[in-house]
Amino acid sequence: MLHFHQHYAKSFNFSTFLPILVIFCILKIIIIAILVSMKWYKIQEAQRAPNKLNPNRPTPRHIIIKMAKVSDKERILKAAREKQNVTYKGTPIRISADFSTETLQARREWQEIFKVLKGKNMQPRILYPARISFKIEGEIKIFSNKQKLKEYSNTKPRLKEILKGLL
Repeated sequence: MLHFHQHYAKSFNFSTFLPILVIFCILKIIIIAILVSMKWYKIQEAQRAPNKLNPNRPTPRHIIIKMAKVSDKERILKAAREKQNVTYKGTPIRISADFSTETLQARREWQEIFKVLKGKNMQPRILYPARISFKIEGEIKIFSNKQKLKEYSNTKPRLKEILKGLL
């Protein structure tokens, strides 16, 4: 079931608004499939990127949605992570947060360290905007930059050995 306010019907030409209505329907179906619940989430905005389909590019376009509540976004992302393989009509889809270019670059700088820590089963996480956390000696440690991680690793010989050559 799709809800939209009456003022939308007056202010939009349905021929141009129809693709957005379809996007809303698809997104709600996807969300229900992920969460297996009947709760509806309020979508503030939805758009496709890029705006026009490039026939020379075989990859599908992204659908970007802006939720009215951050808690709804967090719940959807958490459910998608827990489910891992999300599909729509048998086609796998990926649901992820949309970050700025600067934030993505800062997060990428943790990639190698993340892989090594994951390989050592230290439960690493990349936190927003670009911090790393991991479990060591039963404690969760969080670092905002490599210098602080290096200083900490100097006090932990095992960690220093694990991260050798990365800091």
